[in-house]
Amino acid sequence: MRLRGRPPRIRWTVMWVLALVLTALSSSSVKGQRPNAVVKLHAEGVGLLRQGDLQGAARKFRAAIRLDPGNADAHLDLGRVLLASDSLDAAIEEFETAAKLRPHAIQPHLMLGRACQRKGAASSALREYREVLKLQPNNAEAHNGVGLVLVQRHDPDGALRELRKAVELAPQSGEFHNNLGVMLASAAHQDEALREFRRAIALDKGLCDAYNNLGVGFQESGDLAGAIQQLRAAKQCQPRDSQARYNLGLALQQSGKLDEAIAEFRAAAQLDPANAQAHFNMGRALAKQGDAAGAEEEFSRFHDLQKAAQAGTANAHVKRGLDFARQGRMAEAIKEYDAALTINPDLPEAHWALGQAKQAMGQLEAAIREFREAIRLQPEFAEAFYDLGLALEQQGDRQAANQAFRSAHELGAGLKPTER
Repeated sequence: MRLRGRPPRIRWTVMWVLALVLTALSSSSVKGQRPNAVVKLHAEGVGLLRQGDLQGAARKFRAAIRLDPGNADAHLDLGRVLLASDSLDAAIEEFETAAKLRPHAIQPHLMLGRACQRKGAASSALREYREVLKLQPNNAEAHNGVGLVLVQRHDPDGALRELRKAVELAPQSGEFHNNLGVMLASAAHQDEALREFRRAIALDKGLCDAYNNLGVGFQESGDLAGAIQQLRAAKQCQPRDSQARYNLGLALQQSGKLDEAIAEFRAAAQLDPANAQAHFNMGRALAKQGDAAGAEEEFSRFHDLQKAAQAGTANAHVKRGLDFARQGRMAEAIKEYDAALTINPDLPEAHWALGQAKQAMGQLEAAIREFREAIRLQPEFAEAFYDLGLALEQQGDRQAANQAFRSAHELGAGLKPTER
């Protein structure tokens, strides 16, 4: 079972001071247009944003920016719309513009931190949150943001310190209590974590993750009845949450309620087709009920999904390694290829890429070994034959090199360099 915290939720109830727009206007930017036109467009955009009309709001904010490119508020609010639409790069560009136009304002840096965090740019997010804290040391959202980034950076002590500070500064925030609870649970402070989850729910009945987290905490402390109650509440709060349905299935299975558990595992698998564990535990429950054929089918799906997940992870390591290799960072590339082969020793692309890196570092024997292994695993791997030929030629074995080049040519990878 998995505890979950989430980054600060963007709330669109913002107080606007339209007078700031007037002070931001310059006569050169509006070129004869009345400042009131910009104010009107911005206000209309805010109204559409409050109604949930993101496209309409974006049109209004862009129109305001066309009339007044130096309008920091319009850039900021357009960035909010883009962030809500998951257009992260475009949102970051707007927030950066707002921050340049108004470097000492809190909101541009705060929103930029959120967007960078969503994108996975932890260093940039941390820089923006800390800029907020320079300007306003007691900004609770910035402390919460720093804490979540430090979780990603595997600094539990620092994360716990920042998340505690966020709760201290904003004790009425259910989200901040939930995030602190997640960190406390991961640090094995179970009783304190349960108190934070309860507090989060008391403050925000719509905070679905907190029900899930409280249910998981109850199960881990042995209170299955309490776990089922809270996980049912999580399901009711967000019926299409695969993880909550899976967690409920586990609690029901542990309580011996197999029919209900199977139903939850099946729902979890339908909502998240990549959830291999849902199929595994469904198989276990079916086996306990004596349905051997059904159990075998679920176990087979579990193994297929696991293989696919491993292949995807291994390929991701190879891709990162190739990126490092293009930058000439061969030592880092080799670490990625080794990681890929730890996951899947039979991945021919990883052996081939590792051979290229070894060859670039002058380790010809190791390179040849990797190219041969790639060819063994994939006999029609033309590029591996070609690179094998290059390595053998460097080693002085012309006969073997020419044979490898011929194989590469027959498979379509080109000719020996001297024949081009």
